[in-house]
Amino acid sequence: MKAEDTLILQLADRLKQSARESRRMDIAQVQIIGLDAIRERAGEQWPELSTRVRESSLEFIKRRVSPEDVVVAAGDGFLVVYAEADGAPQKSRELQTDLNAFYLGDEDTRGLSVDVRHERLRAHDLMDRLNRFGATWPVEGPVAPADIPLTVLPVWSVAQQAITGYWIAPDHKGRNVGRYSYDPSWVETGWHREHKAFLDLDLRILERAVADVQACLKGNRRCLVGYSVHSTTLLDKNDRRAFLQALADIPSEVKPLLFGRIAEVQAGTPLGAMAEWTQLLRRINPRVAIEVHYAQINVTGMEDLGVSAVACVLPTGNPSIADAEALARNVTVWSRDLKKQSLKLVLDNVDDPRLLGMALDSQIDFCSSPRLWPAVPAPEGVRPFSRNQFLQALPLTATERRSA
Repeated sequence: MKAEDTLILQLADRLKQSARESRRMDIAQVQIIGLDAIRERAGEQWPELSTRVRESSLEFIKRRVSPEDVVVAAGDGFLVVYAEADGAPQKSRELQTDLNAFYLGDEDTRGLSVDVRHERLRAHDLMDRLNRFGATWPVEGPVAPADIPLTVLPVWSVAQQAITGYWIAPDHKGRNVGRYSYDPSWVETGWHREHKAFLDLDLRILERAVADVQACLKGNRRCLVGYSVHSTTLLDKNDRRAFLQALADIPSEVKPLLFGRIAEVQAGTPLGAMAEWTQLLRRINPRVAIEVHYAQINVTGMEDLGVSAVACVLPTGNPSIADAEALARNVTVWSRDLKKQSLKLVLDNVDDPRLLGMALDSQIDFCSSPRLWPAVPAPEGVRPFSRNQFLQALPLTATERRSA
């Protein structure tokens, strides 16, 4: 594994852990001062000098911090994410002193200095900082919502032992993030990057869902097709009005075969707001689910929203045994609490064998799984898929399941 790949995994794990525990992360913001003067002095040699300054600075910082600390280049400087909070302010002050002395001792960098500020940030604020400064950690760049491709995911009904529906899902090809999502940063941390508008994507999904239902009806195939509307669309008055109008304009014969989902509801959203959104959608299309983040444990009170189901997009990419066990514990709690409320549980991206087995215990009502039911070009109608077929598709032994 390359060093930069290890860096991605380390930082992603820190962000996920911080988000789960609702705690802040200690960082040092390193800002290099005086680059303009050096750039002017270097002239045509600046590209080479710039690379040398950045690489030597990065190596120097890495030698001055703990091996467990993560250092990433960001803008005209660096971000140091401390593994331990203890002593972080003092370590930041010492780093500033050491870096300034380092620059003074090199003829090429004489005239440079640094400002090192210690801060405590929440996970989503740190992600925003990295994005704003153009951090050079090799994660795929953000895709504009209008450019996100759509895919059709078969949905298995545990009770009916059949593919009974299909979701029209945004399809990200990213690494270490949930593939089928609007915003990969939300799948990772539960928080959205700012200044993203998803109305156009919502309308594309709805249009595709309607067209697929109409094609099924023409072919004498009946199955549910799921559309979604992003929570931020419903939060914005104008976007909400536009989406509801599009939903109202759907042909009457299509509406009974649609299943709606309010996607990527951010942690801390008031229940009153979610109930209002649900009621607005149900006036036009009665089947509505609400999507929570996989780190959210409490799903009590969901019956008061008027939803038919609670949905969750799980992260893909073979979670570790510890992560899989944590997810399994959450699923057990969700299943217990939702059964008391007579609500269904829908899980997407159920790609790990250790979690797929929970569907066989009836802890999950509906699920999609890239492992068992890959995306299809278009809804194919109801397709039987028995529990025996399910078991045969999974690794047979416990050891194989753990290593899959």
